[in-house]
Amino acid sequence: MDNKNPYNNNIESNDKRLGATFLILGWITAIVLVVILVNFSLFGTKDPMISSSQVGTQITISRDHDGHFRLKGSVNDSPVIFLLDTGASSVAVSDELAKRAGLKPKAELITETANGSAVGYFTVIDKMMLGPVELNHVSAVIVPNLDSDQALLGMNILQHFEITQNRDTMVLVVSATLLH
Repeated sequence: MDNKNPYNNNIESNDKRLGATFLILGWITAIVLVVILVNFSLFGTKDPMISSSQVGTQITISRDHDGHFRLKGSVNDSPVIFLLDTGASSVAVSDELAKRAGLKPKAELITETANGSAVGYFTVIDKMMLGPVELNHVSAVIVPNLDSDQALLGMNILQHFEITQNRDTMVLVVSATLLH
């Protein structure tokens, strides 16, 4: 006669199910972490390479996953990501960024955007940082319905840089005389 306890099979079976559940949860967690890390490395705004010399400051920017060039900076000490836009005549910020940065709307104006005409408001940014480069008293436009996570860096600023582009890299050089 077999003296096996009939309840031992249930305990072993429950232990196996619990182990399999933890194994599956472990794999799911690992996959999620890998996806998050890949997302940040492939799709996040990359930090630029910055070098300074007597000639000026050079900022080398890598193209993002969507084909655009972006640069981290700030508007009146409020962090922002600038989308370099050679088609924009001026720096453009969202309502939300304008409020965070304490920007006051001055005169109303009509702006031409990719989505058509829109009402905007002229403003002045006291202090704008583009990486290590500080600019003061910058003309800008507050554009309602602009994506609040980014600001457009237009030609009123980009014209002060020497710009070269080679495939997936853009180099901005600002002369030392502009910074002083």
